[in-house]
Amino acid sequence: MGFDVTKVKEVNCPACSFEIDVSNEKPMSTIQCPKCGADVAVPVKMGPMLITKRIGEGSAGIVYRAIDTILSRPVAVKILREGEGGNDQREKESLAEARALAAINHPNVVRIHTIGEHKGQHYIEMELLTGGSVIDFIRAGDPLPEERALEIALDAAKALRAAHGVGLLHRDVKPQNILLDDDGVARLLDFGVAQFDEDGDNRIGVGTPYYCAPEIVTKQPADFRSDLYSLGCTLFQMLTGRVPFDAETVKEVYLVRLRQDAPDIQTVNPNLSDLTRHVVARMLQREPAFRHDSYDLLIDELSEALKAVQHTNTLAQHAPVAMPAGSSAASAAASTPTTQTPIATDQDIPLTRPSSSSAAPARPTSPRDNRRQKGKSQRRPGPREKTPRKPADKAALIITIIISTAALAMFIYLMWYVSNK
Repeated sequence: MGFDVTKVKEVNCPACSFEIDVSNEKPMSTIQCPKCGADVAVPVKMGPMLITKRIGEGSAGIVYRAIDTILSRPVAVKILREGEGGNDQREKESLAEARALAAINHPNVVRIHTIGEHKGQHYIEMELLTGGSVIDFIRAGDPLPEERALEIALDAAKALRAAHGVGLLHRDVKPQNILLDDDGVARLLDFGVAQFDEDGDNRIGVGTPYYCAPEIVTKQPADFRSDLYSLGCTLFQMLTGRVPFDAETVKEVYLVRLRQDAPDIQTVNPNLSDLTRHVVARMLQREPAFRHDSYDLLIDELSEALKAVQHTNTLAQHAPVAMPAGSSAASAAASTPTTQTPIATDQDIPLTRPSSSSAAPARPTSPRDNRRQKGKSQRRPGPREKTPRKPADKAALIITIIISTAALAMFIYLMWYVSNK
């Protein structure tokens, strides 16, 4: 495994609590409980943690799923790689990321729990997110729905704004470093190559070739607009299923962005809105001066594009269903005179999306989408909709009529009685 761990002899089944002897089992494998048949992970012990599974690899180390035995909670643990400088280098890497994450308290940034050391091996314990990373949803080459991609990009932009607020550059923004929590909210992680502006060394880590900014390739001074460019590459991939720049070698991947502009995203996915096209094109400008000059401006443009797409999707959901030609309903509709009222719209916000030549593949929906759909299904009837009268209302009406009739009869009888006395 590359680091010092202790083999566990016994574990309890998470389903039935049956104690299982795993002394002869392969560490970090999965076995079946002999009593109930449930899957049981064979962990290894490292300090206060039981490490059960490798779940990813970051820029500074390998990430594992683990259980914190002190607090009895599932966590993610990054085991830092040994650098060229030995222990001092490992300590520098761990402290750099711990410093970066501790400086940010934001709902779109993965929280760090603690930093520790076990037999000379440094590690970082973080919260465990189970919604997967963005790359998991686009690995097959299929784009995400435009609305979902803009939601994720907006969350990531807010996280980067928070980092920039404490003078921090991420320097490795990519789909693998954007995770989703149980509510579908995007969370940014892996500040392993991050640095503070005050350090003044712009040569530490150039990020991942497919997403790094041109000024980082040429080792020019970098600022927040470099992270903004990397987010633009990530958004481009979410919307098209491919990266904006590709080549046969890593060197060519780095250099191609210096020689040519990013492709027009609508040539790759013509179904995208003009507002989305505009914001992506601006994020991917080769010259930093031509990109957004603040995260506030970027967030405003992403929000505007997202609202436009949501408006378009709402109209599409309420569009009338086309009736087959020659049907009786179609003939009746054709013979009925109608008056059309034009709808005033912003010319920059398309009200309908061009239909694609083939149906888009089904994509996973986030809990955020489910809540929005649930809200739509619970809308109250409008003022012109007739609500059927309930049986209880009918009974109350009948009782009221009977009482009123009896009162009227009594009144007439009293009047007759008085007049004849």
